[in-house]
Amino acid sequence: MGTTQLETVPEPKYLHLKTVLSEALDSEFSVGEILPNERDLAARFGVARATLRQALEQLELEGRLQRRRGVGTTVAPPRVGVALGTGRHTWPGTGDDAWQPMDRERAVPPASVAAALGTGPDEVHLVRRSRMSHGRRVATELLYVPAASVPDLSAI
Repeated sequence: MGTTQLETVPEPKYLHLKTVLSEALDSEFSVGEILPNERDLAARFGVARATLRQALEQLELEGRLQRRRGVGTTVAPPRVGVALGTGRHTWPGTGDDAWQPMDRERAVPPASVAAALGTGPDEVHLVRRSRMSHGRRVATELLYVPAASVPDLSAI
């Protein structure tokens, strides 16, 4: 990853950083690759380590990263087999906590995702959904769904 300074943006800094990091994961890293340490990443983006940690935590909640003590932070493989639909999906044992679909669009997947799904350069549905806990949004998730397997997701 090259050096980049975050500019002043209207959204919280950690959310903007999460977006920037997500793009870097798609273009500069492969599955299983270890990211630079927090100190180096924070210096690259000109943010405090606490801000970086918030962004990394969000990416971990989305399933984009795996953080392991003694190993570091690695790029997670794409998740396969996630339930989709227009309704709320609760997690077992979590009460009112749930995933809620936000929106859907057609998109060209990153090369690593296309390879994992076996779709090649074909388009996919990119589904965004939010993790709700006690009525508050606590995380977002991006799902890549091959268009050939589910031709119409217009209900989302």
